[in-house]
This record gives sequence, C-alpha cells and structure tokens, in this order.
Amino acid sequence: MTFTPVKLGERDKVIQNIAENVRQGKFNQKVELHDPVLTLTEQHEVLDHFLKLHQTKRYHWRAAEVRSVMNMAARMMNPNLKVEGD
Repeated sequence: MTFTPVKLGERDKVIQNIAENVRQGKFNQKVELHDPVLTLTEQHEVLDHFLKLHQTKRYHWRAAEVRSVMNMAARMMNPNLKVEGD
C-alpha cells in the first residue's frame, strides 16, 4: 500500500476546492489533491490493522495516559477556563 506525500504548496487550491464545493452544496466531496485511492483489499488491511491495535490493553492504557496528560496541559494553559452547559 502506498500513500502520496502531502504537497503543502497546493493549500490555496484545496481552499478553492472547499469554497467551490460549498457553493455547489457538495459538502461531502473530496477536496484534497492527490488523495490516495485505496482498493477494497487495502481498505480492509487498514481497518483490520486498526481493529487489532484498538483491542490491545496497551492501546487503552496509552490512550488513558495521553488523555490525562492533555487534560493537565489544558488546565495549566487555561487555568481560568470555565465550561458551562451540558
């Protein structure tokens, strides 16, 4: 499976594609240039890998660890932040 590297110089064209799709009401249309096109087999390989990883104890442990660190960092950066509502 190969992926095309991101071409940062084409940002303006992507923004134009987004604006054009919004004008036409095509909100789910692809806008990135050089998007990789995966075969059905490649899609299944990617999803199988994700599911195998997602079901490990290590994944859940690290996810909880990262959430804790990010929560602490957010509190340190915004000590006066108050969230109201649901």
